[in-house]
Amino acid sequence: MSARILCTTWRRQGRTFGPPLRDMYGAEVQYVHALQRAGGTVYLTPEPSPRTPASPTLAGFDGLVVIGGEDLAAEVSGADPGDVGENASADRDRWEMALIQAALDEDVPLLAICRGLQLLNVVLGGTLLGDISGSSAAHPPVSADTETALAFRHQVRFVSDSLAARCYGVAAKPTNSLHHQAIGAVGSGLVVTGRADDGVVEAAELPGHRWCLGVQWHPELMPDDPREAAVFTHFLAACTD
Repeated sequence: MSARILCTTWRRQGRTFGPPLRDMYGAEVQYVHALQRAGGTVYLTPEPSPRTPASPTLAGFDGLVVIGGEDLAAEVSGADPGDVGENASADRDRWEMALIQAALDEDVPLLAICRGLQLLNVVLGGTLLGDISGSSAAHPPVSADTETALAFRHQVRFVSDSLAARCYGVAAKPTNSLHHQAIGAVGSGLVVTGRADDGVVEAAELPGHRWCLGVQWHPELMPDDPREAAVFTHFLAACTD
């Protein structure tokens, strides 16, 4: 029986064929396909009504994936409100932080991608850098067009014998870079195990937890890279152990 994976969703405003919709929930198919290829059965959890407890929602699932998406709200991250995008949602942030806390409390394997890593850090008392775009060649301005942004690569160097290094099987590798915010002060217990050449935190993990890894890039957007696929395989192996 395949592992049951709970996956968060983004929340955005937008328009379909008719009038504007105030709230839209979803997840890019690349996350789902990456998890399915690794052997998981994926379930999506949109932000629920207020005061819904996270622990019962997570009950019965073998792993949690917190996906990328909008910036963290300023009141959650402490970042300058001027650095935060228009679709930030404190309600979404708090719901996903509650799911992360439940996963940590119940020792459920956790894979945190991009904003997911940032949320994990905040849950553990860390801080966020509001805008690093254009600060170095490793992190270009976010004004780049979509095709250029998706094609961009920079090196990430891993700490030897870390969970990240074991998943990827190399000391360093090129990754994509689609974020303009990043970890500032590191949260309690979280260990940085991957950095870009400019020093920005790109991978972090929580020793002592059954399996907990956060990456700042988007492995699901590099499906032809076997090393990026391997992180999902390692995660699913922990979920079925």
